[in-house]
Amino acid sequence: MKITTIISTFLILTFVLYTSKANENSFSLEEAQNFAIENSIQQKNAALDFKITQKQSLEVISEGFPQINAEASYQNFLKLPVSLIPLEFIGGPEGEFQEIQFGLPHNVNANITVSQLIFDFRYFVGIRANKALMESAKTQLYQNEIDLKKAIEESYYAALASLETVEILENNLEIINKTLHETEQLLKSGFAEQLDVDRLKLSQSNVNTQFKNAERQAKLALAVLKYQMGYPVQDEIILTENLSDLIENSLLTDMEYDYQNRIEFRLLNLQRDLRTFDISQTRAGYFPSLYAFGTYNYDAQRNEFNFFDSNETWFESGFVGLQLRIPIFDGLTRRFMVQQRQLDLMKINNQIQNFDELVRLEVQNARTELENAFENYQTQLKNLELAERIYNVTVRKYQEGVGSSLEVSNAESDWSQTQANYIQSMYQVIISRTQLKHSMGLYNTNNN
Repeated sequence: MKITTIISTFLILTFVLYTSKANENSFSLEEAQNFAIENSIQQKNAALDFKITQKQSLEVISEGFPQINAEASYQNFLKLPVSLIPLEFIGGPEGEFQEIQFGLPHNVNANITVSQLIFDFRYFVGIRANKALMESAKTQLYQNEIDLKKAIEESYYAALASLETVEILENNLEIINKTLHETEQLLKSGFAEQLDVDRLKLSQSNVNTQFKNAERQAKLALAVLKYQMGYPVQDEIILTENLSDLIENSLLTDMEYDYQNRIEFRLLNLQRDLRTFDISQTRAGYFPSLYAFGTYNYDAQRNEFNFFDSNETWFESGFVGLQLRIPIFDGLTRRFMVQQRQLDLMKINNQIQNFDELVRLEVQNARTELENAFENYQTQLKNLELAERIYNVTVRKYQEGVGSSLEVSNAESDWSQTQANYIQSMYQVIISRTQLKHSMGLYNTNNN
């Protein structure tokens, strides 16, 4: 009884562990997108770019804080400098000089300097621009997330199409193998010709080659998806969705859209704000700036190096002051800089004004592509049903002795091609839907 209990427990644990592992490797489209946002190198670097902008923002703010520096120096004069003193200053003859050495061989100076911005219009404009700069960085991060989700969606669908192609070719290969086996038995019984067997072997070889190529293509498509997700390329991954289910509700032709939902429109407006601040900051260079500063010094001079002797004297000095800088004429440099930025601002305004028409054209084009793709899908679906029916009838006629192996081979070839066309048509519908979602700005509102 105990052995039975142990075995049952072991089997249950094994099943639980296997199921848990399978769940870790299984991804729906939404799960794959969320995994990519957390793990892809592209998104990690985008997050680092955002943090860099944060630090740059703090760097601008810190320029308004007190700037404090300390400095110390030691000089050892191997020979003291000589100064010439006119002798007439001390009652000597005019035109003659006396050589005199001032100072002592060993000199130490230590000082601390403090400066503080009091008024600089460029700084205050920069502080105001910081908010727009951070909003732009945040929007750039969000745009990268949108682009990543779109890329994952396209790669996910491509991998699904490749996997379904492999599955169809595998089924076709099984059917051909079965037909070939039956024909070989008929050949042994004298009810079939060697030519019939050879034709089926040729079909078998062609489908087998297509199957192996499709397997390699599917592995490559999965590797691309895993790389974009930030998922280990060498690990297994399972896609839980299929193209047939995704075809439902693919038409978005009746949905309303607002071009202002596009992340690009938001970025254009932020670029306009930043360019406006840039113009203001350049113009701020015409205004005076005022700084306060102060310095405190400790000096000592010795005949010997005895600066650590507490009985010796150190001399102190210090001062405070204000520095006012007034721009007068810069050769019109700043004027031309402002004009350049104004022209850039005009370009951005033109892009904003034209953005509505641009999005309208993109949506119209994407809707047309989706409608065409969906119509082609419906046609290929009917063709698939027809090709399968033709193949089944042809095989039955051949088995009844009223058809030829050539007809079977041709029907099988037509059926395989129709299946490939059908999968491609499904893939094209879904990709067209993805492009329409992007052009309508639906990724921005988290609609899948």
